[in-house]
Amino acid sequence: AGAARRRRRVPSQATPSAEDFEQLSKRIACKMEILGFYQKCAALVDKQAAQSHHQLTQAVRTRDGEQLDPVLQAQARQRRRALAEMQAQAGRPNQAAIARRMAELQRFAAGA
Repeated sequence: AGAARRRRRVPSQATPSAEDFEQLSKRIACKMEILGFYQKCAALVDKQAAQSHHQLTQAVRTRDGEQLDPVLQAQARQRRRALAEMQAQAGRPNQAAIARRMAELQRFAAGA
């Protein structure tokens, strides 16, 4: 009963206008693209973590403890480079990808 009271009332409108539908499609397409971007970031972080683990394991097994510093410094540089690339990508929207997502949404809405 409490959840029913908290529900927002949606204005009754038979069908949204074409402009409303276009705005909603753009918002959804942008959100889909953002989600795709963060999925790529997560995959990159997972890949880097696996590579770092492998490199550190190799360094520990084959080298003295003093030799770990160069490995750790190289990994820190790789992380900084990857972070800079992700920040650069996040700063510029991919208009082609957003247009592709909008086309997908339009096909979905058309029932194709």
